[in-house]
Amino acid sequence: MGRADVDPLLSISKNVHQQIVTRAVIPGLTVQLEDHWLDETTAPEVFTSYAAPALSLILCSPAAGRPWTRLGGVGGYLPLGDLTYEPANVERHTYECVTARRDRTLSCYFDPAVFSRQTGLDLQWTPAYLKSCSTVGGPLMVQAMEHLLQEVLHPSFASNFFIDSLGRLLVVQIARHFETVPKSTEMRTRLLAQRHINRLREFLDDTSCQGVTVQDLADACGLTADHLRRTFKYTTGQSLGAYVEEIRVSKAKTLLVEKRMAIKQIAYQLGFANPSSFCVAFRRATGETPSAYRARLRI
Repeated sequence: MGRADVDPLLSISKNVHQQIVTRAVIPGLTVQLEDHWLDETTAPEVFTSYAAPALSLILCSPAAGRPWTRLGGVGGYLPLGDLTYEPANVERHTYECVTARRDRTLSCYFDPAVFSRQTGLDLQWTPAYLKSCSTVGGPLMVQAMEHLLQEVLHPSFASNFFIDSLGRLLVVQIARHFETVPKSTEMRTRLLAQRHINRLREFLDDTSCQGVTVQDLADACGLTADHLRRTFKYTTGQSLGAYVEEIRVSKAKTLLVEKRMAIKQIAYQLGFANPSSFCVAFRRATGETPSAYRARLRI
């Protein structure tokens, strides 16, 4: 799942204290049991900001009541549920109470780069998404967190493997949760701009398409490879690899019909190692050989 080399907690301030009870660290995931408590104050508002996306299970007693929170200063305060998700680098404002209290929380901090690649959740966090962070949950996720709690408290056989498996389950469930958020606003942050699609076509028209990598395409558009791969699939419904192959086959069809070139010459112009590999690729895409396609179109 990658490595989580940074301390997941960037800052926690204003009348709040934290103590780590126990912690388990595996590649890509840090799971820790934390105690939080507030000074007695008339203005107990807590500001936190995490460098890693975090999923937390609140273990405060029912008698203590639930804290209220808002993310990114958007909208009003909402009561925290059993589970909450916090995006990386989004400020949280939490209102607790006016008397001193102590809560215990089990938190999972995911490696930001790996989490983003696996879920696509590197969006511009609009109000609808931020509001839905407090509604993450469901029996499966709560049970997974409860299993993690027991594992960090009482590690057993193959503990790291078990924690890793539960972490992956939570990643999938988080991504599925945000797929249910209405996309009328958020969709714009995930769609690839038309100018980028046009640039991709221009770039591929000027090359043989052979050996073109996602990084090459991303550089041509001025985007990161991960962002281009993800938004292209979301915008068009097909992968970048399939799109490159489609352009390549389209160029082959044009050359077969409009140019008096031997199939061997066309294969080399399109970057194939030999005519045989060109014929196999063309037949896989169209259902017929280059020779049959040329003959049929000319007739």
